[in-house]
Amino acid sequence: MFPPDLVSICTSAPTNFHVRIVGPFAGRCNKGKKKLKMRTVSSVIAGHVYTDTDRMRMICDPAPNGCDPTVLYSGTFDRIQSQIFNQSCAVSGCHDSQSRTGNLLLEVGASLTNLINVTPNNANAAAAGWKRVTVIDTNTGDPDTSYHAVFPIEGTVKNRLGKDRITWHLFPLFFETERSKMEVTAILWPIFRRIHGDGHHIWVQIASDPDGRQSFVLRLSAWATADHALAALASLRYPPDGP
Repeated sequence: MFPPDLVSICTSAPTNFHVRIVGPFAGRCNKGKKKLKMRTVSSVIAGHVYTDTDRMRMICDPAPNGCDPTVLYSGTFDRIQSQIFNQSCAVSGCHDSQSRTGNLLLEVGASLTNLINVTPNNANAAAAGWKRVTVIDTNTGDPDTSYHAVFPIEGTVKNRLGKDRITWHLFPLFFETERSKMEVTAILWPIFRRIHGDGHHIWVQIASDPDGRQSFVLRLSAWATADHALAALASLRYPPDGP
């Protein structure tokens, strides 16, 4: 059923809505898409109320040279807020005003004060004296001991958790640790790992006779513990079968 005089009742008002672009990542932006649902309700006309619903698919196609982050964002933190917090963190069930998981709110206008020099909700981290984000004075900070870190986004910490250095970028996408001049680099931690460096090793000679004529050498990394050595030995069959 349609109104008797459709033209006479049609009114419109300006409405603003936003379709975000995807990026910039590596200097590029991709199209952004959004579905818009519009529903109009008429006043009572001849005893009837008329409704109409339409759906529109909106696409934002950035200009070829329109992906400059210095134009899109007011600063680094504004970019982190827009590209990471708003899209992946400040959402229902996570760090929005209703959920506040870990007593952490990452919505616009609240994220900064919830991160800078704030004691974390994790009891072990709090007992260790950690802060969610520690700001170091660039004029007095020692680059050998100072660091900036926002987990799991990006950062480096030193002399923590038994490591000389721990670095991550969008954990678990990239994760790297260093101890005793040996580095372990992980991509999609803990699936793919590469160990490299010149750190010291532990060499253990194992023999079946007192003079060591029948023996072999087991090499363990500097990180090996007694449990690691025992597990390695248990997996071996020594002395070998036969005479």
